[in-house]
Amino acid sequence: MAIQEIDRVAIIGAGVSGLATCHALHQKGVECVVFEEKARAGGLWVDNYYDAHVQTPKFLFEYPELRFPEDVGRFPTMAQVTDYLDKFIDKSGIRGNLRFGASIHMARQLANSRWELEIEDVETGEKAVEEYGYLVVCSGMFSRIPHRSEMKGQKEFAGDIIHSSEYRSTEIFSGKKVIVVGSGKSGIDTVVSACPVSENVVQIARTRMWTVPENLLGIPLAPLFFGRAVCLVLPPYYRTPTYAKRIHWFFRPFKWLTFKFMEAGMLIQSRLPFRAWPDVSLQHVIFTVGATVTDHKYMSAIRKRDFELEHTTIEHVTANSVVLANGKTVEADVIVLATGWEYDFPIFEKDTIERLRPEQDGMYMYKNMIPVNVERLAFIGSNTSTYTNPFTASVQSIWLAQLIAGDRALPSPSDMGDDVDRMKEFKRKYYPGGNRATVYGAHGNFYHDDLIREMGIRPRRGKGIRSWFSYWFKPNYPRMWKGIMEEAHKKRTLSA
Repeated sequence: MAIQEIDRVAIIGAGVSGLATCHALHQKGVECVVFEEKARAGGLWVDNYYDAHVQTPKFLFEYPELRFPEDVGRFPTMAQVTDYLDKFIDKSGIRGNLRFGASIHMARQLANSRWELEIEDVETGEKAVEEYGYLVVCSGMFSRIPHRSEMKGQKEFAGDIIHSSEYRSTEIFSGKKVIVVGSGKSGIDTVVSACPVSENVVQIARTRMWTVPENLLGIPLAPLFFGRAVCLVLPPYYRTPTYAKRIHWFFRPFKWLTFKFMEAGMLIQSRLPFRAWPDVSLQHVIFTVGATVTDHKYMSAIRKRDFELEHTTIEHVTANSVVLANGKTVEADVIVLATGWEYDFPIFEKDTIERLRPEQDGMYMYKNMIPVNVERLAFIGSNTSTYTNPFTASVQSIWLAQLIAGDRALPSPSDMGDDVDRMKEFKRKYYPGGNRATVYGAHGNFYHDDLIREMGIRPRRGKGIRSWFSYWFKPNYPRMWKGIMEEAHKKRTLSA
């Protein structure tokens, strides 16, 4: 299914994904405009909670064409990320494509499938309407509306209830009794920030998650967790050939033993007290990218009992305390909700939302980018989560640039729907609930391979035994793919 000629493309969001998309389209000669409501590029990295930093090593949080400077630490800070993105903008020559202080209030699809955007100037309040031939949503998965869990009695609370994205210094915790709700990265970071200055800290978490060390018993875990070989001990990807699926079935007992060995090794190495042992399997983590790299300050605080960890939920809130489902009452001056973000797209009309078909576990799309029932619309980075999001956005945007430029054609809606159904069945069978439609976990490498192969490029770089070893036992380090855009743009892979 070919797309008719596109005159210009609107991109919503100048974060990691929006910049990658603009770069790919710009290099392909497609006119595009990036709308960003903030005053600079960076998305959530422009304004986030105190001491926020990247949770994966910097060599996994890069574009293929640009490395972080050597003097940047292993886990870049907010300021270092925004500086890096500014360098990427200038290196890519796309600064003229960026329109800052421009908020999209409504994206309305016209009868001819083009898009009409209602745009407001954030500074002046002036509004305008512009029309585009294609719309790409790059507003991210974590930069929209904070998810605020409703707690019974919270209006009676005399202290402060804030979302983790809202505090900008530790002053709000100084001398206070702090409760942190949530066990994800923002919850861990908040606990670490609050412990040195507060009177006491209690972390409340429904689920105790794994924190993954960089090395296990001296063995680096990045290749183990993020290489393709880990998938040999996981259920096979939905596009895996039948013969390979049979091999996976035969080795099921070995898979179970492998994970139990790794779990035992992590618990021994971390010296976690029993009260903090995870209550989900390590396989759950690998599927969902649900672990954070070990924060040694957090682990030390657990062992020293610098804060209390309650594995429960909040029953209700009083004026100066919370009552937990386990029967305990905890005094509080500040409650921090480290509870993530709403997955919502308020810019679309009701008709468009209905055609996007959101489900309880997310929106299932062709290649996690293309809605089957909405023409001339794509989602880059806003509907996909992997261990290397900048690289994923780069690969997605190059694939999309080929599509928009007419170098490839989409399958029929029926064929796209069949592929989406197969992926949905696979994820609902093996992936934990929540927003699993967007998550690729350890299977992310095979997702990358699919897109790269469709660009007309061989996913395995180089030849011989060394390249074979790298393919299976190394992550998709972005720097390995320097030059992929130029290589892809030379290809013409039009297919019906």
